[in-house]
Amino acid sequence: MMTQRLRHALTIMLIAALPPATNANSVPDAHTIVMRSDQVRNPPGSYRMSIDITDYQQGRVSDEMRVTVYSKPEESSGLYRTLVDIEAPRKDRGKLILRNAQDLWFYDPAAKSSVRISPQQRLLGQVSNGDVMSSNFAKDYQSQLLGIESIRDASKTQRECYLLALESTNDRVTYPKIRYWVSTDHFYPIKGEFFSHSGQRLKVAYYRAFESVLGATRPTEVLILDAVDRKKVTRMRFDTFEHLDIADHWFQRSWLPRHQSQP
Repeated sequence: MMTQRLRHALTIMLIAALPPATNANSVPDAHTIVMRSDQVRNPPGSYRMSIDITDYQQGRVSDEMRVTVYSKPEESSGLYRTLVDIEAPRKDRGKLILRNAQDLWFYDPAAKSSVRISPQQRLLGQVSNGDVMSSNFAKDYQSQLLGIESIRDASKTQRECYLLALESTNDRVTYPKIRYWVSTDHFYPIKGEFFSHSGQRLKVAYYRAFESVLGATRPTEVLILDAVDRKKVTRMRFDTFEHLDIADHWFQRSWLPRHQSQP
């Protein structure tokens, strides 16, 4: 009869001989990864921030713009309403871009009128109107986890990332399809490739300059490169973040002629 000690020893040997188990729960699902990355990109609640946009051609500054962005999520859907106030250059000062639900409006104080525009239209350089709007990828896209991949980030450092495929679920988005790299350690957005409906790659974006902002570490710069000519680069630099109680009427088209830059 096998002794208890021998039985115990054989059990240990059998367990040791088994291949290591894969813990399916160790990798979050795609939606959770995108949602956690959204929480890194966007402060909670309503807030104000400024963006300096600098366009480079052949390594030289070609054009510049500064805007102030006011964002507030809808209570029912969680989707952001956004008002963009152009501060510079002087010729564009006071012009406004409003996103409310599915609509995007451009207001020119000289003409005292607002017109509907597309989020895909270029604002400056590689930056489109939709790029300066607060966005919620987890609500605007269906996501699929393609795997884990090691890539170089904006500072040429190797980063282990979740690679995801995002496909839009509505018409309010700027890009119908995105390939998205999110760090496996802190869910930081690292890189994005943005595509048209036909699958044409339009732009490549790198997130960098992570700093403590409104209670969390967030990217304070995004470099956007033309997918064909990598010498066409536009930098977005975010600063002066502030939690702000913004009135709902700020996000109504009828309010645009009365906007005063303070809630």
